[in-house]
Amino acid sequence: MNFPNKICFDNKGPKGGYLKAWIVGDDIPTSIQVKGTNDVAAVKLSREKGQDSDRNERDNERNRCRQFYQHRCRYRHVPAGQGNDDDDDDDDYNNKYGNWESRNRYQTLQQTLIMIKNGVVVGEYKYDVNGNLIVEAPKATLSSDSTIALSDDNEVVFSWTATTEVKVKQYNSQHQTPGSTTWNTFHIDRPLGSGSHYTSSDTPTEVGVHQYRLTVSYNDDNDTIDDQILLTQSITIAPPAPPIGPVYDAAVDYFTVTPNPDGQTVHLEWKTTTESNVLEFRYDKQLPGAADYSPVDNPTAVQAVGTVYSIDDPVSGVSGTILYRLNAVFLDGSTKVLAVQSLQSITA
Repeated sequence: MNFPNKICFDNKGPKGGYLKAWIVGDDIPTSIQVKGTNDVAAVKLSREKGQDSDRNERDNERNRCRQFYQHRCRYRHVPAGQGNDDDDDDDDYNNKYGNWESRNRYQTLQQTLIMIKNGVVVGEYKYDVNGNLIVEAPKATLSSDSTIALSDDNEVVFSWTATTEVKVKQYNSQHQTPGSTTWNTFHIDRPLGSGSHYTSSDTPTEVGVHQYRLTVSYNDDNDTIDDQILLTQSITIAPPAPPIGPVYDAAVDYFTVTPNPDGQTVHLEWKTTTESNVLEFRYDKQLPGAADYSPVDNPTAVQAVGTVYSIDDPVSGVSGTILYRLNAVFLDGSTKVLAVQSLQSITA
């Protein structure tokens, strides 16, 4: 991008003067803004290559600038090693050139001008009190809270704040897939000025370790400045967790076994604290002298968590200690022992 090496005043009076600049080259901004103001004015192309009819116009404009300076007022951007401001005027005449003038008056030439090309900011340039370009080295720095991180939604989010932007052309959000050595740019941000905050995001799907980085490209006419890496981060995408099946569980607050007054039956009672996918409750009992429990075909239907369930079991003719075991039967057919109680000295 071509930019003015110098700016000067036009018609300066007690209220200040309009800022004036010439830009010569093949890549001229379409408008220029005075930073910190709403003063944006178009750059007017005064002549295309080979249009000699406008040469007098160019010379008249240049002479007006000379009224404010004792030396030659040259405005073209000259890349390093390709000439200087003492070159012959015809060097400029073979280029396209444009002129710019601010809309407002200013008291000083110490300003920062923002170059805009077709609505996009392409650079900022500072000028001293004499209107000379302050040559600054390209630079970009970020705030300490700038990050690349994986969100809960498996989205990789870039978030950064520029604390310094000098000759920044663009920020590049880049991604390297697992096993690859190629960096792919998936998002570009144009500079908005120091202090601006930026975000970008990517949604990787491949399982493995992904590499992410944020780089900055500078406005460099000689193409000698490499992109600078500002942030890097490795992001691991894990395989999806297996689907969680239904939970089968049950628990009781208590389980009691009490003889009824009739001496013929036993009262079983329990209260649930957990019931998940329970089909029914059953109990087994082990009679005196038996080697194991025997199931009792007398199921109790499920109601709700916190229900107090009860059932009577006949014990007529049994003498000795009886063991009772309470079970939960689940919808998938599995079972769980919830509690065991004993009843002593039952006499027929």
